[in-house]
Amino acid sequence: MNSFNLDQAQQRRVEQYFAYEYQQKYNSNLLVYYDLIGYLPYQLREEVIYQSSKGLLTSMFSKYRSENLIRKLACVLESVIFLPGDYIVYKEDIGNEMYFIAEGSVYVLADDK
Repeated sequence: MNSFNLDQAQQRRVEQYFAYEYQQKYNSNLLVYYDLIGYLPYQLREEVIYQSSKGLLTSMFSKYRSENLIRKLACVLESVIFLPGDYIVYKEDIGNEMYFIAEGSVYVLADDK
């Protein structure tokens, strides 16, 4: 990592990320899941993704009572990892993403509150 000219704090964050990613992939079924869905035909892949995400999304979008909405949302979700201390959104940023916290917690910081 020395060839990247990273300071000690940056090196620790890179190491922290890879340690977390390794733990998530190899201590769960995520690796098998992502390998599996890559080989499935589109319709079956969509069904597997829907079934595995349904619990998280149904509770958030239950008032819409639309299984089709939940199915479509499940297929466009992307997994993103943020490390402790990361800023996800800054005040007055124009939002292009929507985040669902599946694991962990976040703090909302605002100087006007």
